[in-house]
Amino acid sequence: MDTKKIGEFLKVLRKERGLTQEQLAESIGITSNTVSRIERGQLIPALPTLVDICNVLKIGANTILFLRREGMSRQ
Repeated sequence: MDTKKIGEFLKVLRKERGLTQEQLAESIGITSNTVSRIERGQLIPALPTLVDICNVLKIGANTILFLRREGMSRQ
């Protein structure tokens, strides 16, 4: 699992939803520093946190696991 790619992908999705790191962090009960570390690839969130992130970003876990939006073919 490439933590940097996952972090970059989550950052893109967060920004597409118009959320700041602080807003995402507050909505799932973590610190903005934790969101920053996840987005920089320095931290893989625990599964419950990852599920919360998916819920807030309105994405499925497969979107993160495969680094692609659901319904899109692999390229």
